[in-house]
Amino acid sequence: MICVKDFAEDRYLVMATKKGVIKKSSLADYANCTRDGGLIGINLAEDDKVIGTVLTTGDNELILVSHQGLAVRFRERDPETGDVLFRATGRATAGVTGMRFKLDSDYLDVIEVVDHNAKFLVASEAGLGVRTRFEDYRLVNRGASGVWAIDLPEDGSVQLAGALSVKDTDEVMLLTAKGQSIRTRVNEIREVNRGGKGVKLLTLAEGDKLLGIARIVETEEEIEANSVSDEPEAPPTASAAPTTPEA
Repeated sequence: MICVKDFAEDRYLVMATKKGVIKKSSLADYANCTRDGGLIGINLAEDDKVIGTVLTTGDNELILVSHQGLAVRFRERDPETGDVLFRATGRATAGVTGMRFKLDSDYLDVIEVVDHNAKFLVASEAGLGVRTRFEDYRLVNRGASGVWAIDLPEDGSVQLAGALSVKDTDEVMLLTAKGQSIRTRVNEIREVNRGGKGVKLLTLAEGDKLLGIARIVETEEEIEANSVSDEPEAPPTASAAPTTPEA
């Protein structure tokens, strides 16, 4: 789900599929998508499916992460020449290759817009996470096979649980297969080098695994309630003791 105020001409939807295909189209092309049945956003291969969609300005950088821990970072436009490196096409068309996979069993899991004021958190099913700068993922051409975001076992016994852009002031929710949910502050997750095994995000019960991570977005009501609860309590006011008439 993408929330927008209006269908601006200078915004784009970028869809990504399990097979590493990406498709960019103008947000304005979806102005009539409220009609019954919706509108076609991408022509998919018979055995492919959309795994994520992001909103871009046409000048953003994007990062793709595969299920086995590889990542590709690339630009929509060359900032020096102004050349478009990833063009928008009509809605009912197929996409282009966003990422190639080194292993036949691999597939695309995550698409995110790069935010250089944030960090990139990548988590494995083993409950380990790598939080690092986006700049640690070198810029490459669209369609590359990428670099390691997190070190996962070669036998495929542990794979990607999720990845997302986070700021130090954010909190994230960690969800496990056995129904455990842990809320933690991002600034409590130590930064480590890209491609490492990561640091422990939570302690898993035997046979459990991390299924996904999500950034917590507080509503205005929650923010207001938290700010009130953080205020120190006012000291009790002294009241005059009642007087009793003398006998």
